[in-house]
Amino acid sequence: MGVVCAFSLNLSGQVRKNNLNTGTPPRCEAKEDAAEEPLDRTDTARWSDALWERIDRAYQLQRYDEALRWLDSLGLILSPWSEPNALLKYFAWKGDVHYRLGQISHALKAFRAALGVQTRDPRWELFSAYVGLGTIYGQFNYDEKALWSFQHADSVLIARGNSNGRSFLFINMAEIYMREGKYGKALCACYDAQLCLKKRYDDLVALLHVNMSCIYAKLGRYDLLKAHSDFALKYTEARGNELLRQEVYVKLAGAWHDAGNEEQAYALLQAEKALGIGLPTGDVYKLLLKIMSTHLESEGNHRMAAFALDAYMRYDDSIKSSLAQVDFADAALTDELLLMRDWQRRQMEQLEQRQRDDRCHYRKVSLQLVALLSLMVGVWLTMYMVRSRRLQAVVNVQEAADRLAVVNASVEHQQEQIREQREAVFQQRVALEQSKQMLQLTGKKFRNDLGYVLNLQRALLPSQERMQRILGEAFALYLPRDVVSGDFYSCHEVGDVKVFAVFDCAGHGIPGALMSFIGTILMRKVIREAQEIEPAGILTRLHELMKQYLRDERGSGVGFYTMDASIAVWHAKERRLVLSSACRTAYLYTEGVMHAYRGVIMSVGSKLVEREYVNDEVDVPTSAMLYLSTDGYADQMDDENRKYGSVRFINLLTDVAAFPMQEQKARLFREFESYRAKTIQTDDVCVLGIRLGGEEV
Repeated sequence: MGVVCAFSLNLSGQVRKNNLNTGTPPRCEAKEDAAEEPLDRTDTARWSDALWERIDRAYQLQRYDEALRWLDSLGLILSPWSEPNALLKYFAWKGDVHYRLGQISHALKAFRAALGVQTRDPRWELFSAYVGLGTIYGQFNYDEKALWSFQHADSVLIARGNSNGRSFLFINMAEIYMREGKYGKALCACYDAQLCLKKRYDDLVALLHVNMSCIYAKLGRYDLLKAHSDFALKYTEARGNELLRQEVYVKLAGAWHDAGNEEQAYALLQAEKALGIGLPTGDVYKLLLKIMSTHLESEGNHRMAAFALDAYMRYDDSIKSSLAQVDFADAALTDELLLMRDWQRRQMEQLEQRQRDDRCHYRKVSLQLVALLSLMVGVWLTMYMVRSRRLQAVVNVQEAADRLAVVNASVEHQQEQIREQREAVFQQRVALEQSKQMLQLTGKKFRNDLGYVLNLQRALLPSQERMQRILGEAFALYLPRDVVSGDFYSCHEVGDVKVFAVFDCAGHGIPGALMSFIGTILMRKVIREAQEIEPAGILTRLHELMKQYLRDERGSGVGFYTMDASIAVWHAKERRLVLSSACRTAYLYTEGVMHAYRGVIMSVGSKLVEREYVNDEVDVPTSAMLYLSTDGYADQMDDENRKYGSVRFINLLTDVAAFPMQEQKARLFREFESYRAKTIQTDDVCVLGIRLGGEEV
């Protein structure tokens, strides 16, 4: 695991240095002759940042002794209560530096201390600690612990969402599985490493094919052994890394040695020797001695073979001695941790005992204070009760006298208040009588004025005789919501032409009545001045006069000085009916069918839109019923707040069209009152019915 493990530490250290937390100062180019600036130890944070900067510079220059000294200085300002991320970073770097100095036991302690830091952040320092432990355990054949370390390092990479470094973990795990004889798992680990590899990791590509060559040598697949061996040599020569080539040559020689091809193994050893870079270290050197011993024995050079075998045994003994040192360091660290835990337990027990003693002392003192306070309170209460009994009689007499005086004063005050209240009630009664008289006078005057307005409105409406003379058979259902109405109807006769109309002015009550006066006067003016009697022209002229005479100071022109209208012109000789409406609908019942003629959606006098009123001409060959109405009938609400509706109104007109005029009016009135029930009338109602033709439909 020599080059692979060293590469793993290099990569983890490189990634760690490039992904430090924001507390680490930015990395700058290291200079050999950089002058050491004195550190300001008064500011702990700045001192820590300066130490990390010098540690990083010494690490880049491979001055590991100097980096270790700065790390020891940094350890003086850290404590077990420091930030977990700072402790994790400190122990990971210290373990890495100890490992590079060959201080395996110290590196092992530092890496294990890094893993003992309680942090949930999967940082690169945690990954470096796991890799360092796996590397040390792998060198000393602690395969189970090495696998555990590499698996946890892999979990850190997965948690960070980074798969770039997983390849060398799988390669190290493959070597461990090979040592345990688990070639299937080793092959799976190699395949996982191959999935994670990228082109820039050519060293790992070479080592991956070397491991696969060793696996196939153990499995007896010599064709695959040769293929992967050629791949490994190809990538190694392309990289130009002599240390990597040395390890690849020796490991491939071991693979060909296991496959029984001593000639190929010896050729690779000769190629390794030709590199001239000295003996390899670690497991690679051990493998080289073993292969050389076997090869020399096969050539008959028993003396050199014995020498190589003796060197192999001595190196193996040194490995076992180092392994024993690691075991001793591990045991010492375990004992130290146990002693620390025992010391902490004793400290906690002593602290708990002190707390119990303090609580007992506090309770004892509290009881004594409570007893003393109770005694003092008892003495004071006794003295107070004796003195109170002596003074009670005097106090009672004085209180009785005071209460009597207060009662007398209260009675006098209440009598005064009663007199004032009687006077105030009398004044209020007089004021109420005056207000009542004023209200009665005002109400009487208002009723007289309203009656006068009603008489004026009735005078402006056509009389029953005039309607019978002009319209013939006709009825008018006229129901004001208040005393006076904003709806009105009119009928005129110009030569042989008869004009009848229904208007719905904006508002109801007195404002609506005033608008109806204006509408009646303007209608008569238009009829009198019109040269040609046709409904659209009448509506257009009314629209112009309304806008001319009525000024809208609010500026909206919507709904204040407007009115909806339906006008019909009946040419009796020609039996021709001309209709035009503004926001209303006229209904014509003929031959058992009700026809609706909708008008233009623009109220007379409106400033919102400008449209032209149009005429609808209808030839009436037989007798027919014409209905002109405002929206008051269809908009009436019932007890459940539902409108009567236009559809129901049309059906009602269809049902009553065949009856005589007065019967139609009576039925319309009864239906309206029945639907309204006890609710308030919603709007003014005006329905004008005219029979065209003189006969019943």
